[in-house]
Amino acid sequence: MIALEELSKLDKHLIYQTQSDGQLLSVFENETYRWFTLDGDAVQSIMCKVDPASLLLPVPQAMLLSLLWQSPNSVLNLGLGGAAFERFLSQRQIKQLVAVECFSAIIDNATRYFNLPSHINVCHQDAECYLNTCTETFDLILCDLFYKELNPRFFRSEHFFKSLSTCSSSRSVIAINLYVTDEISLLSYLQDAANYFSHQAMINFTDYKNIVLLLSHHAIPDKIQLQTLDATVKIEGIDFKPIINNLKRLQK
Repeated sequence: MIALEELSKLDKHLIYQTQSDGQLLSVFENETYRWFTLDGDAVQSIMCKVDPASLLLPVPQAMLLSLLWQSPNSVLNLGLGGAAFERFLSQRQIKQLVAVECFSAIIDNATRYFNLPSHINVCHQDAECYLNTCTETFDLILCDLFYKELNPRFFRSEHFFKSLSTCSSSRSVIAINLYVTDEISLLSYLQDAANYFSHQAMINFTDYKNIVLLLSHHAIPDKIQLQTLDATVKIEGIDFKPIINNLKRLQK
């Protein structure tokens, strides 16, 4: 795992730049890592050049916490980014992995510079439209969507959670990367989600303002159960201990 402080100190040189829907997409690398930014210094995704399948950032790692208690057959990733989930999950026995991305520059970037596996089904479509027309269900749904470093507006609607519920299987877990600036906004998300998912949990971070929200139709294991699972179910490349320590299950 790479800490936020380490990211800010990385030596780098620019290898590619392009425009993506009015935002400047810049790809940097050094001897060890390759990463990209969008209209700023915030790292959107980072890849280890000698071990591309590894997950390096704490937020994506936290979004995969449910791998401790479920082995999904199907995964939907809303927001391709730098294809970090796709590289990592391609090492596991997953029958169906679908990525949804609305910006062609992001898809091209992931293909050219971030080792997007060739077998991944990438839908070049707006995530909201995809959810509204989705006829399949998935065991794990990952929502890592940002525009100009904010979640899209459609996150702030009850219909978003209704659509997620429609696309989720009976054993599905949904992991959403949220950037919330105040408690009122967070409570609004939680209230809307509770109308469609009986179980919720939050994961906070020391160095990030992000929150990972976990949703499920079934009970999410508590800390003691997760610690037991973590000792027996080894997910290579992820240290879940700090993630489990920061998890809080929510009462409906």
